[in-house]
Amino acid sequence: MAKKKKGYSQKALDGFKEKFDTLDGQRKKHTSQAIERRRHDVWEMMCQDIPRTEMAKLLGVSRSLIMLDVKYWKMRVGRKATRMKDDPNYANTEVGLISQKIDSVIAAAFQEYSMAKSGNEKHKFLDMANKALSTKARILQEGGFLPKAGIEVKHTVDKQISFSDRFGADSPLTALDNPTERHKLLDLAARLLKHAEGEIIDVEATITPNQPEQPAPEAQPPIDQAPPSEPPA
Repeated sequence: MAKKKKGYSQKALDGFKEKFDTLDGQRKKHTSQAIERRRHDVWEMMCQDIPRTEMAKLLGVSRSLIMLDVKYWKMRVGRKATRMKDDPNYANTEVGLISQKIDSVIAAAFQEYSMAKSGNEKHKFLDMANKALSTKARILQEGGFLPKAGIEVKHTVDKQISFSDRFGADSPLTALDNPTERHKLLDLAARLLKHAEGEIIDVEATITPNQPEQPAPEAQPPIDQAPPSEPPA
């Protein structure tokens, strides 16, 4: 059976060990202030995927107490996510706060970049600023505050009215719901129109050439009317 890969880094674990070695016994007490500080420490370790057993060892408390702190954070984060989903104003406020915090990181990184002496240090702080800018842009794009460059937005029609829906299943026009048959009909109509070009197509699709207008025949006198008499000489 393959050994499960740990999700935390040894460097992060060593950093927490060094930090918590100097803690006094106040965090082990059950005062509100001690609980708040311990929960803050647990949250930091949760973000680094430190196992709960290691959390208990580092903070000098029982694993069951760590479980309660983890449960507290999961419920708190879950409520916050639900509120963001249900309340647009709250979600907008959260996005604004996140954006402002990222701006602070960007400003600090550029300040350190300007004060850095070596090229490696300048590159490090410039890379940090670029990553923060990319993160901010991605958050604003995913939230719909900024357009996604290069991504085509497609709109689909949920319901399309067919000939069958419009005229009934027994109508001959239902054959036009088939794209192939519809294209054949349109092609035939195009050829008929091209062939006609100035001629008339009646309702039976019969092409009748336009006939030039014939002059009206001259009026003939009635048969029973006598011709006019000649004047006397």
